[in-house]
Amino acid sequence: MVRAFNLGYQALLEHDYDFLVKLDADLELPADYFALIAAMFAADPKLGIAGGTIVIERNGEWVYEHFSDEDHVKGAYKSYRRACFEAIGGLKPSIGWDTADELLARYHGWTIKVDTSLKVRHYRELGAETGSIKIRVKVGQGMYRLRYGFLITLISAIKAGYLNKPYILTGLGVLWGWLKSWLNRDAFMVSEAEGRFIRNFRWERMKGKLMC
Repeated sequence: MVRAFNLGYQALLEHDYDFLVKLDADLELPADYFALIAAMFAADPKLGIAGGTIVIERNGEWVYEHFSDEDHVKGAYKSYRRACFEAIGGLKPSIGWDTADELLARYHGWTIKVDTSLKVRHYRELGAETGSIKIRVKVGQGMYRLRYGFLITLISAIKAGYLNKPYILTGLGVLWGWLKSWLNRDAFMVSEAEGRFIRNFRWERMKGKLMC
């Protein structure tokens, strides 16, 4: 998916643009979505990545598709300010790319914003193609490649196993993904300095949630 995006991105290199978007095909965007995203970038010069929130139809209602934090712009529809995109070195062709981009953006001083009034309709439930357990394994692999470390991954696995069906198995999937990458000595996506920033950021986020 990222490789396909990067192929298309090559066609933009000779053109001028303010922001670019990675967009999946199984979505329905609100009216004037891109105009509103452009307005968000114009209003905040430090905004690096922006997007709406994702919803899926369940029992005749469109509800938030809970898979990650609500302030995370989902990989299916990411909008990047050009300067931010170039600062983070583009998208990493690796598992966990859609977390790496936001963490690296923060590392370089950019902010991330989700406008919850922009509801992006998703017509294929996350995991429908690969299965929820396989996705959690990939999440764990991404955590290894982002240098989360074992302890942060373990805490995240416990949370995933407690909150997401099939309970416990989702958490074990995350843990196995990290261990699998550790055993294979997978290449890291980020430098040691970026990894330290990422771990510190994750610890602060965890502490903030415990304080709420």
